[in-house]
Amino acid sequence: MYPWKNILAMAHHHAQSADFHSMRALCEQVALNYRDHVLALLDVGVLWFNFGFISDATQCFERVTQLDPHDSRATASKSRAITSAQTVFI
Repeated sequence: MYPWKNILAMAHHHAQSADFHSMRALCEQVALNYRDHVLALLDVGVLWFNFGFISDATQCFERVTQLDPHDSRATASKSRAITSAQTVFI
């Protein structure tokens, strides 16, 4: 198991309890400590996206695209995040 998975499990628990401050702090910790790890950034991005932090999610997916321009997961996730953000503002 990847070391960031436990941290993100705690972040998910905080989010489900509406403790978004703690969730955000844990996600930021993972995003910083694993800023060069594609899977960690994808996991953080998906968690942020699922709880409505679209801008943060998009930044994670953009970083993954920088690390691996051919990663279709990042491209698809970024596209979903941008579409979701556009839908909110329409």
